[in-house]
Amino acid sequence: MSKPHSKPQKTSWMERLIARSREALRRVNFLGDGAKSSRGWMIGLVVCALLVGVISLAALGPEGSRKSEATPAASASTATNVKPTPAPKTAAENHASSANGEQKPDPAKETQSQDAGQAQQPATPANSAPFVPPPPPAQREEKNYLREREEWFLKDRRLSNGSVATGLRLKALRHVDAMRAAEKLRGVNSNAALAPTTFPGPTSWTLIGPQPLITAGPRITPFNGGPNNSGRVSAIAVDPKNSNIAYLGAAAGGVWKTTNAGALWTPMTDSLKSILTAASLPTGSIGSIAIDPTAASCGASGPCQIIYVGTGEANNSADSYYGVGILKSVDGGATWTQQGASSFVGIGSSFQEDGGAHIGAITVDPKNNQIVLAGVQFFSSTANSGIYRTLNGGTTWTPVAGMTGATGSAIVFDPTNAGVVYAALGESFGSAGNGVYRSTNDGATWTKLTGSGANLFPTTNVGRIDIDLARSNVTTLYAAVAKADGTGLLGMFKTTDSGTNWTNLTATPDACTFINNGTPQSQCDYDLVVRVDPNDAITVFYGGSTAATSQSNVLFRTQDGGATWTSVATGANGAGIHADLHALAFAIPPAADRLYVGSDGGAWSTDNPTAAAPINYTDLNSTLAITMHYPGHTADVSDENSGLAGEQDNGPAFYGGSLAWDEVLSGDGGYTAQDRLLPSTVYTSVQFGFITQSLVGGNPNPPFNAVFFPATNGINPADQSNFVAPLVHDESISGRLYMGPSSSI
Repeated sequence: MSKPHSKPQKTSWMERLIARSREALRRVNFLGDGAKSSRGWMIGLVVCALLVGVISLAALGPEGSRKSEATPAASASTATNVKPTPAPKTAAENHASSANGEQKPDPAKETQSQDAGQAQQPATPANSAPFVPPPPPAQREEKNYLREREEWFLKDRRLSNGSVATGLRLKALRHVDAMRAAEKLRGVNSNAALAPTTFPGPTSWTLIGPQPLITAGPRITPFNGGPNNSGRVSAIAVDPKNSNIAYLGAAAGGVWKTTNAGALWTPMTDSLKSILTAASLPTGSIGSIAIDPTAASCGASGPCQIIYVGTGEANNSADSYYGVGILKSVDGGATWTQQGASSFVGIGSSFQEDGGAHIGAITVDPKNNQIVLAGVQFFSSTANSGIYRTLNGGTTWTPVAGMTGATGSAIVFDPTNAGVVYAALGESFGSAGNGVYRSTNDGATWTKLTGSGANLFPTTNVGRIDIDLARSNVTTLYAAVAKADGTGLLGMFKTTDSGTNWTNLTATPDACTFINNGTPQSQCDYDLVVRVDPNDAITVFYGGSTAATSQSNVLFRTQDGGATWTSVATGANGAGIHADLHALAFAIPPAADRLYVGSDGGAWSTDNPTAAAPINYTDLNSTLAITMHYPGHTADVSDENSGLAGEQDNGPAFYGGSLAWDEVLSGDGGYTAQDRLLPSTVYTSVQFGFITQSLVGGNPNPPFNAVFFPATNGINPADQSNFVAPLVHDESISGRLYMGPSSSI
């Protein structure tokens, strides 16, 4: 494995010519999906490549001559160590090798270099307007693309038999705990013969953030929320007895709890005491949370004590972490036990290639807390996806007959009529089973609610579905439906007679689709949620993605049952919701009419959700440390309290020595790099291949003041799509930067 900042081998002019010719030959023989072109085309393109090489040789000749004269020994040494060009890799192999740090710099893609000791000059003056990247090229996350992302994600986690050895992770965690325990014993043991271990135990680590990410300033585009962000929130549940108590599930940060309406969050699963006998949470990926609302859990006045957590994020992002089943707490999150391991995870099962289930919905029967239903997704085993049920408080789980074969995307119990429950099967890219179902016997058997006459629920092009029941009028149900072909919202459908008839609310705006370079893109397979105000059956909130230049599409509200809708994504008080909505949770009556919101940027709340738009939001991210980092961190070689990292949907971020980090650009932040000879010069990359430069060590004030497009180096930005290329800086020449093949984010 190459080191991120190892010195690339210097090349002579002949080696450069050979490298360019080989690169041309590689491109000829490895087009798109790996299909080879005809032999005539191959010869023609190779000849063209050689001509280009000769022209390049003429341009490089003087420079190469000067370098050869200056360092003849180095040139001779280099010439004797020419390595053969490796065979082309598949896209999945490139992804995997990049993720593991195995990809070496590609000289064919290097930027224009300068003499040693000279810093690369910014493309724009330092006092110019901050860089705002143009819209990325169109890219719809189609089924095959998501499968490829999943394969890249699981590749390095599979054993030789194709299974994902989740049990090995648990063993590793137990080994870590044993080492920590041994370290503590050595630290207090008076026997001098026992030398202190060097393993860094919990007391050796200190949180440095980000907690939170600060988004203030002109460098951030409007749809990125604020004034603070944290990371992707996939689930929120509010205590039915106390609206100030809520539980939050992070895509990669475990479960958090607040007892003061989000002013302070406490991690509840960082130190998990469970039947696993491991002190660490076996997964930090959360898909759903449910609070048992019965008297057995809440008593007369609360707070409620029984909490269920579905692990494995279920937002159809394919390369998100799988889970370890269901976690249950009977003491308000203080301790946890694992449930359903035999049903949701395990080597040798029919879903072994997944590593584990993604559980995106979970609900407790309000009349019988021994009955709990879970919505389950297996990426590699659709037949096992669906609705699962327990009759003994979670001890055992079984799939429900007739409710498998498609992702269980939503479940909601009728709070007043015993035994009545609604569920949605919503396989993102279509399934014959997709639709809304009703059970009158606690989920034992189900009826598909297709409608009657002309008032039908759609049966074609039906993708992901989210549903919610009006608690103040339990015959009213809303269903947000995405198109299975990935082109947007199919519609918002409403029934006022428990599913006998359906109305398509045609005035509903499309929260799935944004226009990108004139082309519509949709990601409702990734973010789609609808919730009804429990105090008012005609007040409904629904959200999803965002527009390319504004956040107006993130969240909409209707106050007339769906006849008209208004954007409520931008707060009147300056606080705004980050793009890509995953969670909406109302406080349960008779509590205050409070709404909690979770998205790719963290959590927000409002205590006036029915006020005239725009409404006020409270930013709840100040104490959340759940930001998701991509590979490619940079620690400043000249300052231990300075660094850069790329964040999921929260741009590159600058660490300046405090818990709060500065978000310096929007989007998915990728690899970062530092000029080791001139440490004040740093680089960041953003999704779709944008590279930016800072001459002040990454400090966002002033903002990053230069931008380089891969197209200037012979790389088409459209080829980058949803990928960010590794950045490596040459340690021997200031200003020389390499960008390797793309790696998936």
